[in-house]
Amino acid sequence: MRRTTPQKESESPTLAPYQAIERIKTQLSKIDEIISLRHDDPKIEGWESTTVAVLDAAFGKPNGEPDRRTREFLRATNHVFYAGMSASKWQQSHVEGHEKRRALLLAFIEQLEFLAPPAAATAHDRYRVHPEIERISEDLYLTVTTNKLRSKPISG
Repeated sequence: MRRTTPQKESESPTLAPYQAIERIKTQLSKIDEIISLRHDDPKIEGWESTTVAVLDAAFGKPNGEPDRRTREFLRATNHVFYAGMSASKWQQSHVEGHEKRRALLLAFIEQLEFLAPPAAATAHDRYRVHPEIERISEDLYLTVTTNKLRSKPISG
């Protein structure tokens, strides 16, 4: 009998699109500094860890695994390395990989802007109801209120 591992539970995004956009932009603002660092500087791992956490919060984790975009981001710096590779080649690989990451983060921002519902795109601190829903709700409220007033006995 074939053993199957149980599927992990999916994790939904925890950031609204506008929040995700702002946090990705924050990480993107640091990429020039990351590129300027030596390829083995520990600050790079810290930046990467934070960026992956932001992407997980932005896109969730389908089946408990990183979203396709998060995986793309992680793989962007995977290059072939070989014994005896010169320091300049390591650095060149580092720069090229992070330029790919820059392009991916810009694309993720564009996707979030494009796919965000209109209310999310305009309301940074509150949720706005679609105007048609607001109009119908107001009409319904007025109808119910009017009917309640008509059904109350008049005391005199």
